[in-house]
Amino acid sequence: MTIVYLTFELIGLYLLSRWLTQTLYGLFHALFRTRSISVSLVTLLLFPGTVVHELSHLFTAEILGVRTGKLTLVPEGIQHEEIQTGSVAIAKTGPFRRSVIGLAPLIVGMLAVATLTYLYANDVFVKNNIIITLYYYLLFSISTSMFPSAVDMAGVWQLMVTILIIAIGAGIAGFRIVLPESPAFITTLGNNLTRSLGIVLAVNTSILLFSRILIDVIRKSAH
Repeated sequence: MTIVYLTFELIGLYLLSRWLTQTLYGLFHALFRTRSISVSLVTLLLFPGTVVHELSHLFTAEILGVRTGKLTLVPEGIQHEEIQTGSVAIAKTGPFRRSVIGLAPLIVGMLAVATLTYLYANDVFVKNNIIITLYYYLLFSISTSMFPSAVDMAGVWQLMVTILIIAIGAGIAGFRIVLPESPAFITTLGNNLTRSLGIVLAVNTSILLFSRILIDVIRKSAH
């Protein structure tokens, strides 16, 4: 059941990340009435998550032997539903390595969130107002920025289609795959991730609702 919970949590966080980014942009635009300032402020809020996201691409590509180029962590504008907060140039490669590179921010992001939650829950740091604020801010920033973009997913879809075709062919041919029981540490990690992502869902939902209320207040006061 853990994988089911994780799947629903990730879907919820993905949708929240898009709504939250756009809502924060709308909040800053309602305050400052300037597109460039609004994009810059959203980028500043998401900067720790952007660093984790782009460095995940960069280091994964280097580990896999794929050449990388220019790394950008500054605003690149807003297109459609997404604010372009950073990028890293990666050379063309096969679908498997491209998929791993594309999914790296999601994997690293989830592990970072789980690590932060574990450290916080086990009182590794002294809990004062600064630490508490920093903890929730990092949860928000990393979780909002960890999802792959459409460009990141380009190789993933090719790989998934290939795997699906192979699986269907194997099923028709009569092959059956029996998965072994998960090791204890995998089960523990899954449970920790489930709890951590649940906390993040609550945090991000609260920020979204509070931002929407502020936007309504600002718009009403402007009339």
